[in-house]
Amino acid sequence: MGRSVEPLLGTRGEVEVRVESPDEASALEDAVIAEAERLEAIFTVFDPSSELHAFRASGTTEVPELLEVLALAEQWRTQSAGAFQPQIQSLIALWDRAEEVGSRPAPAELAA
Repeated sequence: MGRSVEPLLGTRGEVEVRVESPDEASALEDAVIAEAERLEAIFTVFDPSSELHAFRASGTTEVPELLEVLALAEQWRTQSAGAFQPQIQSLIALWDRAEEVGSRPAPAELAA
């Protein structure tokens, strides 16, 4: 059995593998962590060099995983009549600015 804790995707990721061979456990842990790091390079909002940041700047991407997630997010937004909103980052930024100045956002800002 092997176990490792790594900083991943803006939080702490813990990988535990249960196999008989310590070498196999180590190899499996490494593979899981490598895949999480690969996905982090695509989806993280914390790294300006991520594929998601590039998409936000350009509006285009050719990364299959990002295209799939964006299509699913749009599908869920449509099916939920907007209850699921994948573009929440602008709302978070609005409330962050409001907290900095010590007042609620204006109703027009919230509506936008």
